[in-house]
Amino acid sequence: AGCIDNGGLAVIAAETVYGIACKVNADSLARLDNAKQRPSEKRYTLHLGDKNKIKDYVPHLWPTAKKLIEKALPGPLTIVFELDNSQIVAVRNKIGSKTASPLYADNTIGIRCPDQAVCAAILNLCQNPVVMPSANISGKEPATDAKQAAEQLDGLVDIIVDSGQCRLKQSSTVVKISPTETKILRQGAFSQDQIRRFSTVNIIFVCTGNTCRSPMAEGLAKKAIAGKLKCRVDQLSDIGYKITSAGVAAIN
Repeated sequence: AGCIDNGGLAVIAAETVYGIACKVNADSLARLDNAKQRPSEKRYTLHLGDKNKIKDYVPHLWPTAKKLIEKALPGPLTIVFELDNSQIVAVRNKIGSKTASPLYADNTIGIRCPDQAVCAAILNLCQNPVVMPSANISGKEPATDAKQAAEQLDGLVDIIVDSGQCRLKQSSTVVKISPTETKILRQGAFSQDQIRRFSTVNIIFVCTGNTCRSPMAEGLAKKAIAGKLKCRVDQLSDIGYKITSAGVAAIN
């Protein structure tokens, strides 16, 4: 963590592949670009050791985003959050423009919370925001053990933390999420069905017979939520809201 905070590059294992951890700082990122031999305009994903820190970078989390975070993180998932201008301004005021500029592009930020104990511990010890792209030269296969990382990056990084073989040995699924859409940008460890299940908000209204109060509440809720999201009622399930009603009474 000290190495990373001082501007160094550290290779660390996630549950997916090994990554190169780097402080979000212009000089450090330039060194990372050089090590990976990738264009400087290409984006990097923020890596956090604790999913509760996401709110520091995404000030307002809508229900489907909260559900996805709750069910899928920490885990092999990169979430690209879509923010409005007011949220971007709030974040820039909080973390500073120099830190925010490399992380936010087109009003979005990509965030990953690895499910690997050593990786999470190091990220939590870092005093600065950290990005951690895959440990490989651009165009080559990502390293899934420390030996592969050393073969590609020897002399280009400062530390390689050997945590053995990565558990999953495949890249994370990348999902872009906004208040009205959850879209897979890259296939990975989580399937499309899993992502849909993780991000769906289930609302159920219950009364005794399910003949008046709960069905009426269901209808009113659908109308209210559709109005808030500026969509049709029949689009709610596609956006990620499942609203139903039920009753507790039973007769012969």
